[in-house]
Amino acid sequence: MAKSILGLIKKPVAQFLSIAAKVYYNKIWGMHIGHGVKISRSAKLDTTNPKGVYVGDYTAISFGASVISHDFVNRVHLDTRIGSCCLIGARAIVLAGVTVGDHSIVGAGSVVMQDVPPNSVVTGNPARISERGIITSKWGIREPSFVAANGDDSELRRIQQALRNTNMPNNNSNQGKRYLPALKDILHLTPAENQAPLQSFGFDSFGTVSLRAEIETLYDIVITDEVWMRVKSVSDVIALIPNKDKIIQPNSHASNAKLRREREIGMPQMAMSCLSESWLLKELGDMHWEVLTSSLGVASRNIADEAGDRLYATFTCIKLKFNQSLSHFKENDQLTMDLETTRFGGGLFFSNVAISTTKCSGYAEIMSSFSKFGETGSNTSLVKGQPVIPPDFPVRTISEAPSIVSEYRIARSIDLSEIIFETEYEIIPQHDINGVGLLYFAAYPIINDIAIARFPGAIFSINTSTIER
Repeated sequence: MAKSILGLIKKPVAQFLSIAAKVYYNKIWGMHIGHGVKISRSAKLDTTNPKGVYVGDYTAISFGASVISHDFVNRVHLDTRIGSCCLIGARAIVLAGVTVGDHSIVGAGSVVMQDVPPNSVVTGNPARISERGIITSKWGIREPSFVAANGDDSELRRIQQALRNTNMPNNNSNQGKRYLPALKDILHLTPAENQAPLQSFGFDSFGTVSLRAEIETLYDIVITDEVWMRVKSVSDVIALIPNKDKIIQPNSHASNAKLRREREIGMPQMAMSCLSESWLLKELGDMHWEVLTSSLGVASRNIADEAGDRLYATFTCIKLKFNQSLSHFKENDQLTMDLETTRFGGGLFFSNVAISTTKCSGYAEIMSSFSKFGETGSNTSLVKGQPVIPPDFPVRTISEAPSIVSEYRIARSIDLSEIIFETEYEIIPQHDINGVGLLYFAAYPIINDIAIARFPGAIFSINTSTIER
């Protein structure tokens, strides 16, 4: 009975204390405290300049936190503003003159010395932005079911609707996509149109790479990097073709560019009790790279273009799909990976990989090209390049670009009208940067998963594992 009575009086008492606190801060001290605010009894709100303290509706200020509105050293009184639906963590300090935007979280123990943008998380001393684009409800709570249940999910619903309306590559709608031309679309233009730059016809950087590969394949020619770098307009492209009416059937003999690897899944191959996606990508990338280097007949550090400049493999796109999620690939299972590599032109290389255990199966598609540094050591100056192909090159040439090329071009062409969700990720050099100072392709899934886990409403836990990416 005592417990029941306590339950009955607990909520009214809490409401009374909340109202009393608001009266105390607003009426007695002259602060500006909004509706539904929760302030711990051990929190300190500046009573030297109380009229400079502003707290929005449904914000929570945790135990030991301080909100300061005066600078004793410089003898100034300033306005310190905390928005609505915020959380000021335990023992955090918000200094004088700072504005914390709506729907933001200040981490416990943080010292906030500058303004915090809305929908952000800041942590540390001095506090820095660790997340952007968050959605909070009352008192800074961001758990999706609470957000939805408390009627403050309008922004969440807007974002989710925007996601549903986004045109992804497998959608039927063409809205939001740019036209994706190919060689056949520019061979019969008028003389005036031939002078227009390729970009005006919708060829982006990857579009020009696939265009070069298409010309090399169909007309059995080699276009050097030096020549291709001078191509600017449609007429420049047409000038490269010796005979527009003579299409060559590419050499399609059986490929010798094959490789099998077998691994017992042990701890190095696992993460979170399932097959590690990061390890798998590294292994697949290494297999693809081994076939390329052995086919070219040179060590990786000696791959170069016709000018002798070193080239680096660029993994442009990787596609994974399994019949069951990676959590079904268990410790001590025997994993078999069968890879075959083909090429389109002299610069685009593809590997198809069959992946299997006795119980699970899947496949991977890999697309790569080559790049080089435009300026030595500058990873912002990368330009495309092509290796010198030896006469007995064992990688089979295919007559048409595989579907992964068009899928990738479509994905690049999607025109997003607005930012749906934004968050910051701080690069971890020891994990994310590869041996030549570039972002390691195998780090992308982890970076992606970290970002997705921050999205409001994302269903993501330690038991989540990939089935398709």
